[in-house]
Amino acid sequence: MATHGHGDNALAPLDRLDKTVRDALAYFEGIGPTTKGGAHVWGAWEVLSHFLFWHEATIEGMQSVARGGGPHRLKASAGELNAEAIAKHQGASRPDLTGRLGALHEELRRVIHSLPNLDIPVMMRVDGTLLSGRQRLEAIDWHWAQHIVELEAAQQS
Repeated sequence: MATHGHGDNALAPLDRLDKTVRDALAYFEGIGPTTKGGAHVWGAWEVLSHFLFWHEATIEGMQSVARGGGPHRLKASAGELNAEAIAKHQGASRPDLTGRLGALHEELRRVIHSLPNLDIPVMMRVDGTLLSGRQRLEAIDWHWAQHIVELEAAQQS
């Protein structure tokens, strides 16, 4: 990765995300087949579908920027995109989704090395807000961890 001027910690957000992804995938592989969310919490299947979309969108943005193009432009609100992601994966099994997600994370790991640096914008929200590669990695890391906490809490209630 051409992380000029970023020092030895240039990939620290990726290292943190790698751990979160490993932990989350282990969680999904270890839970029972009928895990459901609570009244306001998605179940494991919905969370996985949601994770897939955002990994795909982040990869698309990174690939575009690495080829000299612009960031991936989101065409709808997060809520609308999440609903589309869930509908897109209807019928897929949880093991299929976790397998696809593991492969996508490896693809993200590869493509990030083609960016000139982590601080270049790779995604644009529908309102025009730009998000850098670093911001996407940090957001994914935090967001995944939050969903796992919610799923664990729903299982215990």
